[in-house]
Amino acid sequence: MPLHIDSSQLVKRPALPVDAVLDTVKDKLNACGAVVLVAETGAGKTTRVPADLLTNNASGQIVVLEPRRLAATLAARFVARESDCKLGQEIGYTVRFDDRSNANTKVRFITSGVLLRRLMNSPNLDGISTIIFDEFHERHIEDDLLLAWVQRLRESSRPDLKIIVMSATLNPTRVAAFLNAEVVHSTGRSFPVEIQWHSRIDKRPFSKQIPGALREAAKAGLDGDVLVFVDGVAEIERCKRSCSRVADEFNLELVPLHGRLSPEETQRALAPRKAPRRKILLSTNVAESSVTLEGVTTVIDTGMHKLLRCSPWSGLSALLAEQCPQNSADQRAGRAGRTAPGKCIRLYTQSDYLQRPAQLSPELQRADIAGTVLTLAQLGISVISDLKWLDAPDSARWDAARDLLTQLGALKSDGRISDDGITMSRLPLHPRLGCLLIHAARAGAAEDGALAAALLSEGVRIPDDSGDDESDLELLMSLYRKQQLPRNLMGRVRRVAQQLEKQIQPLERSVNQTREAVAKALLFAFSDRVARRRDNDPNRLQLMGRKDARLDKRSVVTQAKWLVALEAVEKPHTTVRMASAIEADWLLELPNAEEALSEQIEVSWNASAERVEAIESTRFNGLLLDQKQVTAKGKKECAALLQKHVRSAGLARFMELKSLKVLMARRQFAHQVDSAIAGLSEEEVWKHLDGLCNECVSFKEIQKTEPLSTLTHQLDWKQKKGLDKMAPERVQLAGGRHARVKYELGQKPKISARMQDFFGMQDGPKLGNGKVAVLVELLAPNNRPVQLTEDLAGFWARTWPQVRKELRGRYPKHKWPEDPSQ
Repeated sequence: MPLHIDSSQLVKRPALPVDAVLDTVKDKLNACGAVVLVAETGAGKTTRVPADLLTNNASGQIVVLEPRRLAATLAARFVARESDCKLGQEIGYTVRFDDRSNANTKVRFITSGVLLRRLMNSPNLDGISTIIFDEFHERHIEDDLLLAWVQRLRESSRPDLKIIVMSATLNPTRVAAFLNAEVVHSTGRSFPVEIQWHSRIDKRPFSKQIPGALREAAKAGLDGDVLVFVDGVAEIERCKRSCSRVADEFNLELVPLHGRLSPEETQRALAPRKAPRRKILLSTNVAESSVTLEGVTTVIDTGMHKLLRCSPWSGLSALLAEQCPQNSADQRAGRAGRTAPGKCIRLYTQSDYLQRPAQLSPELQRADIAGTVLTLAQLGISVISDLKWLDAPDSARWDAARDLLTQLGALKSDGRISDDGITMSRLPLHPRLGCLLIHAARAGAAEDGALAAALLSEGVRIPDDSGDDESDLELLMSLYRKQQLPRNLMGRVRRVAQQLEKQIQPLERSVNQTREAVAKALLFAFSDRVARRRDNDPNRLQLMGRKDARLDKRSVVTQAKWLVALEAVEKPHTTVRMASAIEADWLLELPNAEEALSEQIEVSWNASAERVEAIESTRFNGLLLDQKQVTAKGKKECAALLQKHVRSAGLARFMELKSLKVLMARRQFAHQVDSAIAGLSEEEVWKHLDGLCNECVSFKEIQKTEPLSTLTHQLDWKQKKGLDKMAPERVQLAGGRHARVKYELGQKPKISARMQDFFGMQDGPKLGNGKVAVLVELLAPNNRPVQLTEDLAGFWARTWPQVRKELRGRYPKHKWPEDPSQ
């Protein structure tokens, strides 16, 4: 049965611009099941559309997705009050740590993360009749995923499921085409807003600029409250301190407004001011939309906001301060003209504004998507193309997310979700931190694991001058237990830790100490972020891939050789901001340890000993685990290094060059006569030495092998016999003496002997099996050359008579026959 709301009560509601199109929205929604509503700021879409649908809703729940918890809680309270309903009954909300709803709630304002967790248990979204995506222009990653999944349901098992997409600045064309939806436009209710720009760039911190802008606005006269937009809670606190003097001077009340306030603090911030004091609302971007702020006529805009970005280091998403786009700046300015004419003071130049993007890119294309991929894996989606997206993530980031999930044990090797993956998908954590919590719980340290995950998820940083310890995270855990963290952090961490501890149960008990259990769990969650401290500089780390990093000076992990880098920044160089010590042997317990381990021989040249030395290294993904000296002999790397230094030293270090040249000439001569006998070139000599390097490790060992001798022994028996026959080392002369044959490359073989040794020889000796005459050098008794000839018979016949005459005169005691050939 539809909920009946007292019509007399509804009549009392103040008219809002969106009221004029409510019937059109309902009619088009009933006709095609999907509507895109573009309603300007102040139109009332967030509160009026769900309430109006409620009066016509026969069955099922209307779910309104808000981009922030604060927006969801405030919208639910407002609609319940306007509808004269008790909050938590027909109209309620569900956000992290706070649930004001029951089984009979018909309109539930929630954040997207809440609906995603419901999706895990009910993929068909049973019991929901209508889903409203509010402020969809912000394009949060959960909203894009839910939009794709809801449209998949509408095209398959849930054609009855209705959907409304609402925004003030959204271009409706693509969304309407994606959903096959009707588009409805609504004007807003706004007054003129005067825009004031900075004339030049002011590089001072905003905490110094804002007091001046506030003083000028107060001097000019304030017709209402002032809304100041800054980029975060820390900046709010700084501005609150810096603006206190101006506030006292003009009787102004400084009021913070952000998503981390308690419900009571939020109500006080939004409560009507006490005349005659004006409120100065110091706010993050939660006040851009979905929050009703009555009485604001002046906006001071820093032009900054915190944006979810994926840390390239940890893979975790983090809020980073950036310039807001033009549509955000326009929404902020519009807050000054909701109830009366106003002005917006922009602390940046008009040129700066014009250079900014018109709107943000979808979060799906800039934030970490590991959680998204894990959610889809549980829903049976393993390929990016299996789901139709408004804007799909690129395939490289999808594949990287799947690789990480496989490393964390969330996905099996075949891509299907594992039991641990199912557990991770149900936790309100990044899969890395889910992995941490699961492993800590298995070791019986669920409470400490929940605290560690809470501290990391909330981005808590270590303070300065914290001393020495084994873990920056353990230090934070200790500070938390001693209640020495800032009060706002204590509350946030406590709520997250308590929620996680309720969701995770100790999976099995272990004998591990709690501290070791958490340290090991961190290793499993960040196994791709292992680092080793450099031996020569304790502040320098070597990361996987042999990349260098420095340890932040605030880190307390000052002694450990091995550690896990939990967070780092990469500009201008990699600095590890948070770390935890580990033991090297823990690495062997990781699921991918066998693939990550490698053994490598590292060789070096000992110049003084003229030898190659080898060290065997065992590495884990490039990081040195163990190292020992081993014999270099027979190692390929050693041979290559020894060869390099042998060639650099030259042939003369390893053999007598004169003998080598003779051998080379002799073999060249023999080869020319008989090609079956191998020649010998200089390159072949080098190759021979290269071969010896495979069996030796030093110059001394090579020299001991007598390389010249082994060169000779290279020939087989047949070739060696042929060499001795074709190119003998000596030849016998007529007198019985043997003369050594002189071989030189490119020259004829030559022998030298005294004249008398050739008496009785009709012709000179021949080599090459009698084919080549030897060049004969005839010597006088004093061993001085007399004649050089390769035709001994011709010499005897033509030249000898004259030579004989000269020799007889010089050496009369010697016999000089007339015919020496006889």
